[in-house]
Amino acid sequence: MTFISSLIIRLAFYLLATAIVIFIIMTGFYRSNWLGLSNVLLLVGTETLLVGSAMLLMLGFSVLLKTVFQQLYGYFSSYASAERHLCSRVLKRENFLKYLAGKKQQRLYFTEFKRKRLLRANNLKHTQQLSKTIRRDLKRISNSISKQTYQHLQKELKAYIRDYDVDSLLKLQQHIIEFM
Repeated sequence: MTFISSLIIRLAFYLLATAIVIFIIMTGFYRSNWLGLSNVLLLVGTETLLVGSAMLLMLGFSVLLKTVFQQLYGYFSSYASAERHLCSRVLKRENFLKYLAGKKQQRLYFTEFKRKRLLRANNLKHTQQLSKTIRRDLKRISNSISKQTYQHLQKELKAYIRDYDVDSLLKLQQHIIEFM
């Protein structure tokens, strides 16, 4: 096909070059007042130019059609169809894996959120129980310690309750037990 295409292209360019030469010769005959011969050369040059241009256009159109048909054949071939199907499956798998990873991340987030909420509730419950025990112990020893020490221990107790500081409450309880 390339040999025929190159042959058609050469022939078309030869016809175009011939038409240009005929037009130049026709201009010379027209200036010399040989109008009959210049009219004939005008018709021949026009026809030559038209045939050369038509050959180039037909070759271009045939190459375009050939390319379109090759692309369509390649698109609808079994190999390309299988490749598109495989790519589709790979994309679906990747999307599903991303979906699962997102679900796992969401589940971990909510589990951690619930764990923290339960821990806070548990700490609050323990803090309240511990503070009741410490208040009861503090009332027991209130007569045996000075008023300043008693007030200081109460301030510490309130601060630790406000901060939900269980470790400090336990230390305070140990400190109060030493006074008993």
